[in-house]
Amino acid sequence: MRKHPRKKVHCEFRVYTSIKSGAYTTKVADISKGGAFIQTPFLPKQGEVISFEIINHYLQTLESGNASVVWTKSTGPIKEHGFGISFHEEIADALLDSLSST
Repeated sequence: MRKHPRKKVHCEFRVYTSIKSGAYTTKVADISKGGAFIQTPFLPKQGEVISFEIINHYLQTLESGNASVVWTKSTGPIKEHGFGISFHEEIADALLDSLSST
């Protein structure tokens, strides 16, 4: 059971992990104050600390921070591959509301 409810959103993450030499941008499937599911076939290691930026469709950074990779999924259709993260600092309610309304 999750501590915070998840919201379906239409935004992207710029992700910095050990698996790529630079950042890459990918979709966010859902997000809460405490974490998110990131859709991507590029999977970091479970337990890895990543850096991220939440970006809008204008590629403007709305939020940035660090998170820990809690789990990864690499089975089933590739569009369902991804990883779950736990934010080191909770995301503000106002930002979550703005993301779910776009």
